Amino acid sequence: MTSSRAFQQKPGVWSPTVDSKHTLWRSIRAHRQIYLLAVPVVALYIILCYMPIYGVTLAFKEFNFLKGPWGSPWVGGRIFQELFHLPEFWRAFNNTVILSLLKLICGFPVPIMVALFLNELRGKYLKKTIQTITFLPNLLSWAVLGVVFTAVFSQTQGYFNAIINMLGGQRIDFLHNSLWFRPTLICTAIWAGMGYGLVIYLAGLTTIEPELYEVAMLDGAGRFQRMIHISLPGLMPVIMTQLILSVGYIMYAGFEQVFVLYNPMVYDVGDIIETYVYRMGIQDANYSLATATGLFQAGIGMLLMLGVNLISKKAADRSIF
Repeated sequence: MTSSRAFQQKPGVWSPTVDSKHTLWRSIRAHRQIYLLAVPVVALYIILCYMPIYGVTLAFKEFNFLKGPWGSPWVGGRIFQELFHLPEFWRAFNNTVILSLLKLICGFPVPIMVALFLNELRGKYLKKTIQTITFLPNLLSWAVLGVVFTAVFSQTQGYFNAIINMLGGQRIDFLHNSLWFRPTLICTAIWAGMGYGLVIYLAGLTTIEPELYEVAMLDGAGRFQRMIHISLPGLMPVIMTQLILSVGYIMYAGFEQVFVLYNPMVYDVGDIIETYVYRMGIQDANYSLATATGLFQAGIGMLLMLGVNLISKKAADRSIF
């Protein structure tokens, strides 16, 4: 084995040689400016993403302000036992699952259908205009959108109620009525999030070979047939990837949206795990209970994503890992 090889291999084992280590350090010295640019980003991730991981231990401790997270006594799984006996937690859990599933069922196909129809448009400027309009909500935070939707759906001065009143109907309290609050959340979530998915699916459509459309046209296939038999199958890898990621976030129903729109009158249908954690941790200062709730939420989400990824890999031979 020559010394110029980057790795020294043995039966069943491989390890870097001295030459490879020298090559690594020479590369770092030669490109030290680029590595220095990466230092702030790496430090940011370590400080904000990895160091706080120790806080997960609060789910197994009885937090004491005087002793801090390091000195607080361990209590094992007692915090989880308390959590699972709270009816408010199960109400938030059920609301989270229901809202997430409704958003997934109602909202997931929307950007796919819009992308398929936009792909068939021949008007360049019309296509760009629709893309811009649909993507604009992604540039605004839910703090701004919450003010807009509160004004739009207001019972006294909202635009929707003004139209209903003009048509002779009774005004509807969209944001304070449990019957209407969930449909309001779902519709606003679809409108606000459609643009991002549309960009992803349109990018996926550009990878389809144009020759396939030309051959289909020669065979007499119309636009709808080309859409169903060429565009949709060609987009399927992107759809499956997005579906797996979406299922992994079922336990996250959208804290920002719910937080700026909900109120105590709709807790029975609008209170989700994330808002429940906020109230337990920030308002009530029950950090152990809030941490246990968040840990349970993350664990369920991870299991769902792994399960859907495995099913997709077995059934359609497509997965994200």
